[in-house]
Amino acid sequence: ITVGQTICMHPFSQVVKKMSDPEGDQLAFKVSARFAWRYLPPFPLLASLADAEYAAYSLLPQEAREAQDLAEQGDVVAALDLLEKALAHSPENVCLHSVAIQVAFQGEAWQRVEDWSLAALGLCPDHPVLSHNLAVLYSWQEDLLPKAVGLLETALEQAPSYGRAHLTLASCYAQTGEMDKANEHFDWVKEHDQELAPEAELILAEMQNGTGE
Repeated sequence: ITVGQTICMHPFSQVVKKMSDPEGDQLAFKVSARFAWRYLPPFPLLASLADAEYAAYSLLPQEAREAQDLAEQGDVVAALDLLEKALAHSPENVCLHSVAIQVAFQGEAWQRVEDWSLAALGLCPDHPVLSHNLAVLYSWQEDLLPKAVGLLETALEQAPSYGRAHLTLASCYAQTGEMDKANEHFDWVKEHDQELAPEAELILAEMQNGTGE
C-alpha cells in the first residue's frame, strides 16, 4: 500500500494477528528503504487498498480537513487560518505540517512555508522530501542558495535516488555558476529518472540559450 502519506507492507497473516491481539502481538513496523523516505508517520494498518487514501485524510484533525476543502475551493486565506489553529492544537502531527506547507505554497505565504517546514523538520529531521521542499523556497533567493544546497545535499544523503532533489540541486549549482556540479546532477537525472529526464533537458536547453551557447 503506497498511497498518500500511508504505507503498510506487513504480510496479511501478521496484520490479522495484530488486529486480533493488539496488546499481545509483538509486530514491529518495517518498511522497504525504497519507499520509506516518501511517507510520513503514523502508518496505520489497513484492511484494503481502498482504505488508504481515506485513512490518510481521516488521520488529520477536523480543522485540517476543512482547510483542505477550502483550499480546493480557492479560499486559501481561510484555509491557512484554519491550519494555523489546527497546528496550535496538534503541533506534533507531521502529516498536518505537510498539508499546511502545501497550502502555504499554494497561497504564496512564504513565511508560513518556512516556519512550518522548519517545524516539520524538527519532528522528522531525516525526511528528504521535507528538506527538498524547504530548499525550493530558499532557491528562489540568491542569498539563501547556500542553505538550499545544504538541504538538498542532506536530502540526497538520505535518499540517493530522489530524482527531484537531484534536479533541484542541479539548478541551484547552475545559479551559483558551479556548472561541473550542476551537470553531474543533470546527467544523473537523464540516466536514472525517465520521468524527469525531459525536464532536465529543457532546463539545460534554456540555460544554453540564455548564455548564447
